Amino acid sequence: MLDVLDAIKDSREGSPIFRAQLFCSLVEIMEFQPDAWGLSFCPAARADSKTIQSIAGGTISSGDWLVPAKVAAWAAKLDQFFTSEKSVSYAKQAAANLALAQAAAKDGLHYIGFVGLDGKPILTGDAPAEMWGYDPASKQPVRYVSSAMPLSPLFALPVSTADYLTNAGVSSDAPSFANALPPLFRATKKP
Repeated sequence: MLDVLDAIKDSREGSPIFRAQLFCSLVEIMEFQPDAWGLSFCPAARADSKTIQSIAGGTISSGDWLVPAKVAAWAAKLDQFFTSEKSVSYAKQAAANLALAQAAAKDGLHYIGFVGLDGKPILTGDAPAEMWGYDPASKQPVRYVSSAMPLSPLFALPVSTADYLTNAGVSSDAPSFANALPPLFRATKKP
């Protein structure tokens, strides 16, 4: 199904409003089995469906591509949107994200210590190159940079995230993966 979404997005044939309606309808259908059809590993498809709906001001109905007022209001914007997303491949994004998730799950995160009351790590062994804890502000898991929530556990993967990305053939700078990698593999934001 993701290959079909790629084909719809990349096509320049026919009405952009029709393609947008078809795209959003297929994403909606894929929500019934998101894992089986790859939608769970392709955040760009869901995001693009929402962007299309925001351009149209809501759901595009069948036949809207025949209404002159809607064609005048939406066609150019939708065509421009599809053109801007041409460098993204939903199928590649899902395949890479699935490979990364499977590799990390196979190797597993390992408990390596905890964060002391001062926000500094107290480790059970040598400090790994990368470790994850909980952000003191958001209370969400993040790559540990300089501090984390006191008394929260710290975890590490057995190899670096760069190695996982390389093994999956993923460049975090590629358009298909910008803002679409699983949290474990996103670039670290320095404080």
